[in-house]
Amino acid sequence: GMAIMKTGALLILLTMILEEFVAPTLKQHAIRQQSFALSGITLHTEHGLWSHKGLRFINVRNILHGRIPTDIDIYEFDDDGNLHVYIHAGEADISAPTQWRLSRVDMKIIGRHEITNRHLPTLSWASFLSEREIHALEFPSDSLAPSMLNHYIDYLRSTSAPSIRYEYELWKKIFLPWLTGAMVLLATPIVFGSPRSVNKGKLIALTTVMSIGLYSLNEIVINVGLFYKLNPPLITALPVVLILSIACVQFRRVF
Repeated sequence: GMAIMKTGALLILLTMILEEFVAPTLKQHAIRQQSFALSGITLHTEHGLWSHKGLRFINVRNILHGRIPTDIDIYEFDDDGNLHVYIHAGEADISAPTQWRLSRVDMKIIGRHEITNRHLPTLSWASFLSEREIHALEFPSDSLAPSMLNHYIDYLRSTSAPSIRYEYELWKKIFLPWLTGAMVLLATPIVFGSPRSVNKGKLIALTTVMSIGLYSLNEIVINVGLFYKLNPPLITALPVVLILSIACVQFRRVF
């Protein structure tokens, strides 16, 4: 029994490490490579992400928290190939993909005889980027590491933007290692505590189906909590506590 508990603890620790350091990097790399392959964006490691449509060009040098384009340069040329408008923005809100909200904006309008400089706190900019190109600038929330997701939630709160969907995603990631450990703990008495006459293959199949069912239950509970905007830590913890409680009872009976 103690050996199984140690194995479960090791599995929880390993899942935590993978969820923070390994899985997000691999998933984001795959998403970005797919976006590059399907869109007009090309990657330049020294100068960020570039894209263009006609005589308009955009360069995004950095992505904050995996979802916020920062240090942005926009160039618009006239029909003669002369630079007509140059915009630099500190960051962009791209929640409306076709209409970006640029912040901390410096704009230069270049005429034949003069250059007009404007400094604006915000500017609405009609984006020409496609949906696939947007995906290269904004990673899905489930691909973010818990620490990065937490920083993004802090950013949303600082701008008074809705954050509950991302809070649920964060707590789901936090409890995932414990959910995994609870499922293993629940399956152990069934597999190792059954009589030898019982077919082990059937037991393994049973535990697999049970795990899928419990995972589905966990998703349903989280979605219901999100729909009614209930407390994220409490709702995401409920399935884990329930499974752990059942597992502990079963574990004590067998071992």
